[in-house]
Amino acid sequence: MLKKKLMVLPMLMGIAGLFLVGQPSLSKITLTLWTHPNPAYIAVQEHLVQAFEEEYPDIKIKYEPQPQLDEKLLPAFAAGTVADVVEYYGGTTKFGKAGVILSVPEWEKWVPR
Repeated sequence: MLKKKLMVLPMLMGIAGLFLVGQPSLSKITLTLWTHPNPAYIAVQEHLVQAFEEEYPDIKIKYEPQPQLDEKLLPAFAAGTVADVVEYYGGTTKFGKAGVILSVPEWEKWVPR
């Protein structure tokens, strides 16, 4: 379980890389992160966000645990109000079929190495 939680940090770095590609100068950006609201999980996520922001001071993570994340996602995708990064387990097939998310192998090719 901890391994899955630790996967968020590299995922955030990859997403941040997408925003930074082609930027002439690095400026502060803010990425919004949604996750489920489990209290133990929130404690780990807050620690990972803090470590990420220390490593990348020009990137601010607005961490927003979401009650009823399952019910909120599809309407947020449809309205264009979904967070920049969403950590979500299970049920992602419906989002993939709707064409609103990419699998890691698909977006990973856009992340600079």
